[in-house]
Amino acid sequence: MTGIMVTETNRKEAITLLEQGYELVKIALAGVPAEVIDFRPGPGRWTVHEIICHLADSEANAYVRLRKIVAENGSSIAIYDQDTWAQELHYAEMDHLAALELFRLLRAANHAIITSTSDIVWATHAVNHPEKGSFTLDDWLRTYSQHIPGHIRQIERNMEAWRKASEG
Repeated sequence: MTGIMVTETNRKEAITLLEQGYELVKIALAGVPAEVIDFRPGPGRWTVHEIICHLADSEANAYVRLRKIVAENGSSIAIYDQDTWAQELHYAEMDHLAALELFRLLRAANHAIITSTSDIVWATHAVNHPEKGSFTLDDWLRTYSQHIPGHIRQIERNMEAWRKASEG
């Protein structure tokens, strides 16, 4: 699904991937030793701890954006700077387990809305994204269904960097 446009024909697959997001993160985290959670793989790179906190904030933004598309057709949505959020909100000091639970709850709420939205809303509703212009439900679904696999790869890269650092 990565990099593929969401259309009516593959929407169901994207919704399934969205629904599985929390479980995929849990599976990825099950293989991460405790000492890796706060390992920083390089300057300007996020720890697994910070990735988890980001997932909660990203899903909170997804929560608002989804509701704006469904309920406020034609309105505008805000953007945010994820790196600034990580720094200014002190992700490294946040409770990453609470953030993981928040992600779970928000993802479940988003899944409930996306699966109950009418065909007419899918076909006609969009909001204005400051950087992307018109942002439809299919755009939303593509963005957030593909978000988790990307961060799982990031967690895997952190694990590999930690292994290399531990060996040397």
